[in-house]
Amino acid sequence: MAAPARDGLRRLPVAAKEPLPKVEWHDGLEAIGTHVAARLPNGAVMAASEVGILGSRGRGVTLIDLVGLNDTTIGRRGFSMDYLLSRKPDFIWLPHGDYTGLRALILSDQRLFEHYDVYAGAFTYGIAIRRNGPHRAAVEVAVRNAWEQVYPGREMASHRVVR
Repeated sequence: MAAPARDGLRRLPVAAKEPLPKVEWHDGLEAIGTHVAARLPNGAVMAASEVGILGSRGRGVTLIDLVGLNDTTIGRRGFSMDYLLSRKPDFIWLPHGDYTGLRALILSDQRLFEHYDVYAGAFTYGIAIRRNGPHRAAVEVAVRNAWEQVYPGREMASHRVVR
């Protein structure tokens, strides 16, 4: 496997003058689980590296485990952006920061930015919302609700990555 481009680890450009405050791991997981996974319609697809609570809260959601512990394709073959994008996740909670290689692979792939609105640092690791997905409206409502709970008074649009 080729090494990922280093630009996948650089700070992502956003309009906001200040980065979002860091959210503790468990608080981010609770926000994504309670306000996003639990509120998405049956058939919506999420991808994340932290999947336990998301799976228990989003019972009708298809969950892609980015590190492969619960996904046999990724577990046996390793992570691939081709595979991830072929699954067309409606929502991606980017991997935990300790997965530097995985983050670099995802964030250095231009297709992510072509098909998703990426929000740098959201819920600590960043999120991506599929632009033309069948569940876009529901994802947008759920994420905005979570955003208002975690980042009151901060404009979501100003933290969208501009390329």
